[in-house]
Amino acid sequence: MGDAPRPGDTVTVHKVEDTENGILVRGSKALATLAPFADELAVYPRTPMPEGAEPYMLAFCLPMSTPGLQFLCRDSMSAPEHGFDHPFSGRFDEQDAFVIFDDVEIPRERVFIDGNIGVYNSVMTKTWMPNIMHQTMIRACVKLQFAWALGRRMAKAVNDKGPATQQMLGEIWCYAEFARSALANAEAEALDQGDGFWTPAVEPLFALRCMLPYWFPKVGEYLKLMGSHYMLAAPRAAQFEDAELKRVIDAYLGGGEDVSAEERARIFRLGWDFVGTEMASRNEQYERFYLGSGARNLQAVWRVADTARSDALVDRFLEEEF
Repeated sequence: MGDAPRPGDTVTVHKVEDTENGILVRGSKALATLAPFADELAVYPRTPMPEGAEPYMLAFCLPMSTPGLQFLCRDSMSAPEHGFDHPFSGRFDEQDAFVIFDDVEIPRERVFIDGNIGVYNSVMTKTWMPNIMHQTMIRACVKLQFAWALGRRMAKAVNDKGPATQQMLGEIWCYAEFARSALANAEAEALDQGDGFWTPAVEPLFALRCMLPYWFPKVGEYLKLMGSHYMLAAPRAAQFEDAELKRVIDAYLGGGEDVSAEERARIFRLGWDFVGTEMASRNEQYERFYLGSGARNLQAVWRVADTARSDALVDRFLEEEF
């Protein structure tokens, strides 16, 4: 998410002119996951914009086959599908793209916002924000819980009970619990918007959104430290299928306690695919900038923060008589 465009910006998607049947649009935009497989493209408001930026205040929907649309897909980071060797990158790579609007005509009936500053700037500040954040924070909470369990499994696989590992695992648990608590609080303080339409409270979700870009890279670092070189030396499935290799692997590469050599290999291959492969690096970059960077979101807390209660705490002292 970049800064609001300024007049004269020819790169950001903007209206060029009105046409007989609609509007002519030019510019470029990053698209969401699975965009190359979609039937329709929806462009909607992001951050509020200042007066003078009306040509960029657009919302519309159109078929992906519309003349003038050009799509640039990123490199695929998918590995051959294999539940043992590539448990994540073999199944879950998600393709996204960059779209160029090379003078695209949007039919009038497909245009939802055309330079209306009041409507454009209100969309992201009302019910859209808590609803979109609710579903993605559930995703983040589950991912953190998974990371905590994966770290514990790696530690058990090599009988690592050291204080450094326990401290890292404890910190990951805290992140997962903070995420779960924020979700529970957002749901407990949900707001009735009328006509039976409820939205979660936005404040706890926005706070979580601010911190995830810092938490996820740290979680990945901790899992790499716990995984050590074991992540790089885990046998492949084909090596277990060779009878002689399986014999020596079982004899010399078993895990701690009751962890077999095959289970140990599965654990560390799972860990490497989660934090170390090309797809894992893509996912870390995704978490750093999903729904805006941590720094940008921290600067924007004023959009949702309630200052009344905290101000009252300070005012109690400032208003006391000498």
